Amino acid sequence: MNVFNKAWESISYTGIHPGLDRAMKNKIILTNRFALFACLFAFITGFTFIKLPVIFSIFILSIFIYALAFFFNNLQWYEASRLVLVITAPLFNLIVGGLITSDTNASNRFTFIVLIVCPALVYQVTEKYKMIAGVLWLCFLYLICDNVNSIIPRMAEINFDSEYDNPSLIVYRGLVTMLLILAAFLYLMLMNRKTEIKLAGSLQHTREKNRLIQEKSLQLETANKILNDQSREIEVINNALRSQLLKAQLDPHFMYNALNSIQYFIMQNDAQAALGYLSKFSKLMRQVLENSVNESVPVADEIKALTYYLDLEKMRFGNSFNYNIEIDENIDQENTEIPSMLLQPYIENAIVHGMRNKEKDGLIKLILIQQAEAILCIIQDNGMGRVKTTDKNKFAEYKSHKPRATDASLARIALLQSGANIITVDLKDDFGMPAGTRVEINIPLSL
Repeated sequence: MNVFNKAWESISYTGIHPGLDRAMKNKIILTNRFALFACLFAFITGFTFIKLPVIFSIFILSIFIYALAFFFNNLQWYEASRLVLVITAPLFNLIVGGLITSDTNASNRFTFIVLIVCPALVYQVTEKYKMIAGVLWLCFLYLICDNVNSIIPRMAEINFDSEYDNPSLIVYRGLVTMLLILAAFLYLMLMNRKTEIKLAGSLQHTREKNRLIQEKSLQLETANKILNDQSREIEVINNALRSQLLKAQLDPHFMYNALNSIQYFIMQNDAQAALGYLSKFSKLMRQVLENSVNESVPVADEIKALTYYLDLEKMRFGNSFNYNIEIDENIDQENTEIPSMLLQPYIENAIVHGMRNKEKDGLIKLILIQQAEAILCIIQDNGMGRVKTTDKNKFAEYKSHKPRATDASLARIALLQSGANIITVDLKDDFGMPAGTRVEINIPLSL
């Protein structure tokens, strides 16, 4: 049985290669199987005519012709293999019918009906025009078979038509016809059922894959969202740490300047001024320490610290300048917060660079204005401005001061990433001469 199955599979799959689509593979398999059936039918039927060498020879020849289908399929000449079966099988039937009868051959008519299965199987509806052409060819031969029988003389060895066209042969061929048609019908139904099952399985597999893909996609989206949230949290923490680090650069810088001022008073032997300065310095340090705990502080606390700082610097510069702080009445000083120690470096620049060469009448203004979604902070002085002085010594002294605190504040504002921006304006008098500097810092309320 295994040998028979292997031989059956080997013959059925002759000419099949991976590049063919599924429909064409099925047609080639059916072509090979129909050719094998035709060979076996011709071989078995041929022995009934063994006493008639001519008829027997025709059946042997038909076997070789049908076997060409295997040869053509093996060469991948698929059209030729199917054409051989569709054209030659009914022709052999027509010729044999004319040689064994002189009138209508009823048994051969059943054979024509059987052969209609051939184009239906080897072409199928996917090549409907070829299938229709094959069926029309069979119908044409069926219609002319009586005329052909009358033209082809019956062989002399046959005395009567009934010798090879009798009721028993008619019943035999009729049964074979019915069985073959039924087998073809069942085979097509089986193929369709297998195709439906395979398609249903493929569809279910595709749906399952889509479901898994959707689940994976949802999991990835969730994981991505978690990662994004964590990334934002880490970025906020990093920004806060960087801001704290930069702010830590501001506080020692300011304290160093304040201690220098105390040292100056002590060196001048001005004990009263030194004590007064120390008193104000202690108040300032306390306020700075309180403010340094938080990244943002109320406006009132920041102004208090800046007032202490301005008083100290005013003392250090021998009261050569005054200051004026104006706060918009629309600003809620207790509940509106701004970054701590953000404005001090710019006031320091106004004092160091603006008031350095003024002996009197110096003025520094700090103005806070409420805007729609921000607070505009203006720091303005009436000093020498940022232009080059003609005094090379003073210019060298000016250049030697590196505003590290201001650079740190710029970095803090960049870190806050909330749209804060700084504009520096050089002021001039009516004669076009330098008349000071104005720095405008726009701090969004979201800070």
